[in-house]
Amino acid sequence: MYTKIFSQILDSSIVESPELRFTFMDMLVLADPDGVVDMTYEAIARRTNRPLGLIRSTIAELEAPDPQSRTPDADGARLKRLDAHRDWGWVIINFDRFNKLVNEEQRRGKTRTRVAKHRRKIRGKHECNANVTLRNDAKRKKRHTDTDVDTDTDTDTKKKQPLPFDEFWAAWPKSTRKKSKSVCRDKWDKDKLDEKADHIIAVVEALKESYDWTKEGGQYIKAPLAWLNKKFWDCDLQDIKDANRQATKTNSGQLPTPSSDYGNPDEQLNL
Repeated sequence: MYTKIFSQILDSSIVESPELRFTFMDMLVLADPDGVVDMTYEAIARRTNRPLGLIRSTIAELEAPDPQSRTPDADGARLKRLDAHRDWGWVIINFDRFNKLVNEEQRRGKTRTRVAKHRRKIRGKHECNANVTLRNDAKRKKRHTDTDVDTDTDTDTKKKQPLPFDEFWAAWPKSTRKKSKSVCRDKWDKDKLDEKADHIIAVVEALKESYDWTKEGGQYIKAPLAWLNKKFWDCDLQDIKDANRQATKTNSGQLPTPSSDYGNPDEQLNL
């Protein structure tokens, strides 16, 4: 069992006899939570690996009154027999009092730890708020600088150019299926479509003139996410333009697609 041994033992009346002090410390370690050492002399000697005769003599001294002891309980004795009918088995006198001191010390230690943790948390919040303030100040300064640059009539060419995906999204015709912009952007980035943006946007512009996308008020315009997932942009732009011209002549043209089945216009596939 674990027990705390107070440094006071080094200032007590038993410090003059190291063997006596060692035996008392061993008894503290062997005691149960109630301060009871219900063991024979022989068992104690085996557990502590100390001579049996030494264990007997030092326990006898610990049972005897000690007028120099700090506490007057039991005339200063440190051990008391559990039963009168046997010569072994002891209870450590004042064990409860020292345990209360241990518990109080542990409670204070936990309180100190809790308070220190709380202070670190508060300090962290203050530091976080300070960092946010610095970042906001930097952003405000940057916005001010950007405004100064943008208002200069000689720096129109420095204005931010739209990203290829934003041009694609702007080109896509309005419809009830034009949604999931952020998911479409993820698909665009995943397939690295920036390098194909000119072709894709040109296909979209051609499809906006097609019979399939203009009939019945454009209700057959496809969802952009499904369109990207099935790679309908991967087609011959000239074929679409030819189909548009043919549709203009016959008013019943059909748009060629990369596959025989152009799919449900409401279809939304996973990335």
